[in-house]
Amino acid sequence: MNFNNYMPVRVITQEHCVLKFKYHELGRRAFIMCGKSGAKKSGALSDLTAALREQSVDYILYDEVSPNPHVDKCFEAGEMAREFETDFIIGVGGGSAMDAAKAAAVFAANEHLEAMELFTRNIKKSLPFILIGTTAGTGSEVTPYTVLNITDDEGNQRKKSFKNPIIFARAALCDPKYTMSLDWETTRNTALDTICHGVEALFSGSAARFDMLYGINAVKTAYAAIKTAHWQKVFENKEISFETREQLMYASILGGMAINGTGTCFPHLLGYSLTTRKCVPHGKATACFLGEFIKRMSPGAKPRAELLESALGEDGIDAFLNGIENLAGEFPRLFVDELNEFTAATENMPALTAGVVPITVQDVKEIYKKTLTNLV
Repeated sequence: MNFNNYMPVRVITQEHCVLKFKYHELGRRAFIMCGKSGAKKSGALSDLTAALREQSVDYILYDEVSPNPHVDKCFEAGEMAREFETDFIIGVGGGSAMDAAKAAAVFAANEHLEAMELFTRNIKKSLPFILIGTTAGTGSEVTPYTVLNITDDEGNQRKKSFKNPIIFARAALCDPKYTMSLDWETTRNTALDTICHGVEALFSGSAARFDMLYGINAVKTAYAAIKTAHWQKVFENKEISFETREQLMYASILGGMAINGTGTCFPHLLGYSLTTRKCVPHGKATACFLGEFIKRMSPGAKPRAELLESALGEDGIDAFLNGIENLAGEFPRLFVDELNEFTAATENMPALTAGVVPITVQDVKEIYKKTLTNLV
């Protein structure tokens, strides 16, 4: 009987939670991290800075977080935060801003830590930090993971994960109104990420009862909500309703809670190269491999496949996968050299054996070939 669960983040979802949160209880100097536009366009940044001023908390703004942030830039931000003698960090934005804030909080608290040592040292401290999400999909608000770009020995960009319980946020401030300004593509891609989190957690070899519970409800909620959003935006030519945005954010948090105990499986691993090398948005890149994942995992976990089928209701798994493909749109195509390069990048990665049915590097090549090429 496995009910193990650990998620120490205080999740706050009420309206105006960013304005109401008591930041001064964490200190008097804050370091804000965000991208160039999302936090500002959503209104989250203006609400945050108004609250900080009201509580007499000094702050500086680092608004140079890029999509898929590089570990070197996070190191730079950490140094800036330390020089400012900040008491805590606030990450505002999508998964990139939140992941960057996690890494910067570690660098700020560990003066002699070099950038790449984030992935190799036994790190035991971090500055406290708060996360404010402006997208609904990554679940980064509630996870102990940060996924960053690094530059490998050949000069190529690739993704690398850092996991440590010290990078659980003190609080996640989750107000769906900040997602109202998202365009359709971002809404869709982040929802696909949520769905992948849920499915991967469900079929993870290390899934405990709560992981599966969170995962199946993340899939059920996100899939229903993104279908509604698709109808509202594309067919009715209306704005996606607040109620639908609310359901997408709820599902995102559930998805993050699901992968806390399991991590992710091969859809995420195979999708990373598509994002770093072919600029495919993360959620879409991961969704490329969801069909192959379910088909390969289901025979080894029939009760879980039945649970998924039951949660999807009248759609069923086949209709669900068709719906995911329709939502994701056209997948990228790989050349032979890319096929070989992307396959090699997965060697010895834990995600290959994370599912209930382990796969090999040769399986990876077959999956890439079947999914993204015309090769036989």
